[in-house]
Amino acid sequence: MKLLPAHRKYLISHASSAPSAALIARADALLLMLPAECLARLAQLPGGDVLRRERERLPRAAASVWSVTLPTRRGTRVVTGELPAGADAFQQLTLAGRMVHELAAVEPRVVALASVGADGVRGVAPVAALLTALFAATEARPSQKSQPPRRWQPAELVVCGRVDAAAALAIENGAHLARWLTALPPNVLYPGSYRRALAALARRHRWQMRTFSEAALRRLGAGAFAAVARGSRNRDAALVRLEYRPRQRRGAQAQRPVALVGKGLCFDTGGHNLKGAKSMLDMHIDMAGSAVAVGTLEALAASGYPGPVDA
Repeated sequence: MKLLPAHRKYLISHASSAPSAALIARADALLLMLPAECLARLAQLPGGDVLRRERERLPRAAASVWSVTLPTRRGTRVVTGELPAGADAFQQLTLAGRMVHELAAVEPRVVALASVGADGVRGVAPVAALLTALFAATEARPSQKSQPPRRWQPAELVVCGRVDAAAALAIENGAHLARWLTALPPNVLYPGSYRRALAALARRHRWQMRTFSEAALRRLGAGAFAAVARGSRNRDAALVRLEYRPRQRRGAQAQRPVALVGKGLCFDTGGHNLKGAKSMLDMHIDMAGSAVAVGTLEALAASGYPGPVDA
């Protein structure tokens, strides 16, 4: 089982704010998010009459998700999600996740993402929410199998409108890293292997990495840490500091330093167990705070954050 997820790449192209007839004709699927009050604008889209007729026969409900196949050469599948009035970022991402889930069953190769009449929507830009949900739905999971389960990944994504797809992918890769590390079982991720994973990330992203061993922390007066670490038979506990410094310093002085702190207590970091077996079931995820800090650091670095960041 790998300590780190594989680096993902997508072919992403951009189109105008509204999906054109040519785009719909060459796409296998279209994810379309729009506010519920803008349903009348469906008729303005290519194939809008088909969309409007399908919507009219469905019952009205908040946050509806429905789909229809347009009579194009590729049989373009359109999955539409309706944003309720005043939807916040969480509701947008939840709706986007439902839309992508419905689409995943047909595994389209070319997917277009668009929104109509959502310029005034607060929270996340609807197309960005769709992009984030699609990235999350196509990511791999840690697996012990010699042939891990096959994951659907579109060959091309076409983003309609002004959306920073590179930034969205950087954020999702950071979130994916945090989920991956947290999901690793305790016989794979323990203090020593966790440090090896962090060292690999530091080399990949050119971070500076400083490791304070148990002996070094004892000399620094970290008595509580050293006392807990004595409970581990491996005695490989440590405190790790990762430092990101942007290559281009222009404008960095205006950015305040960012500090990310996360608890990295692996299953066998130390201490003595006083819990029952059932209470130990999920203790391997006690290091999730550090995984979030590392994932956030990777997202900031990949996005080219102009200021210094320490984790």
